[in-house]
Amino acid sequence: MCNIYNIFFLFKKYIIKLITMNNLNFKYEDILVINNTTAIINRGSSYIRPTEIGRIKIIFKNFNVILQEESFEKLHEGTYLRLGTLKEDGTLIYSDTNPLNYSIKLNGDCSIKNINEKLQQKINTITGHQPYYYKDDIYYTDLLDNNDMCCIFKNGTPLITSKFTQLNNYNEISNPYIINDILYFECCKRGFPRPAGWEIWSYNLNDKTLNYIIKGANPSVFEKKLIYSEWKVSSFNLKYINI
Repeated sequence: MCNIYNIFFLFKKYIIKLITMNNLNFKYEDILVINNTTAIINRGSSYIRPTEIGRIKIIFKNFNVILQEESFEKLHEGTYLRLGTLKEDGTLIYSDTNPLNYSIKLNGDCSIKNINEKLQQKINTITGHQPYYYKDDIYYTDLLDNNDMCCIFKNGTPLITSKFTQLNNYNEISNPYIINDILYFECCKRGFPRPAGWEIWSYNLNDKTLNYIIKGANPSVFEKKLIYSEWKVSSFNLKYINI
């Protein structure tokens, strides 16, 4: 009986190790922190193909956000999944688009998931991604004028574009996250390499002012921490600064 128990224990340990090693092959990008130990995150085999959204355990330590990859619990699966807003009622708003051809509808639906029909009709997008729901409005990244320039939209109308004087040398403006009427976003200058060239800025929804924050991408906020992705050689590292 003892031998059987030992064999079972070793087999279980082996399986957990295999799962952990497999998880290490995933690339993680967008993150929404729920509390000091838990977050919602997307992942995939590459940064251009995040195919899963799930819940994961995290540790804040020395300005790093450490992922406990073996704890990942899948919530959604798709083609090109981006976060997102977690509403107070637990509803996760996210997007699913076709990264190879944005003009192709997936399942004939609006690309932004779990918003009401009124908002869907208002934005009418099949290419919008990285949605953020705030005060009954939807902010998201979308293509501008049917070209490869991205900007941030609000309810179907461009909000933050390169027409701003401070951003007129930027052709990629995306990934909104809003708290206390401050919209954090990522952007990249024309001709600069991505993802190494990403920067994080803020936009005040009230006085319309823009401010540069730090080099990085994928901004989100938890309590008084600005969480972002820092590019190092070939992958993103999750970091945070106090704000």
